Amino acid sequence: DENKIWMATYSSLLRADELDLESIDFPALGTGVGGFPLDKAAEVMIKAARDYLRDSNFIKRVGFVLFDDAAFGAFKTALGADNMEV
Repeated sequence: DENKIWMATYSSLLRADELDLESIDFPALGTGVGGFPLDKAAEVMIKAARDYLRDSNFIKRVGFVLFDDAAFGAFKTALGADNMEV
């Protein structure tokens, strides 16, 4: 569900900071076997990343590894085209 995806994203970012990592990449959590809608997963994951990055000590880059055009489109829409790096 939405809360679990937000928590998994946020907790992963917290752990990455604890390990002094500068970057981390995520798949579209919950959208495979879990059947969670791509567009909603994109919104939730990007919100969690933005929430976390406000106070991050080390993380400089968060990426999303997307395997098809539908996933890319959902994340592009949720993030906004101006912030996309291909």
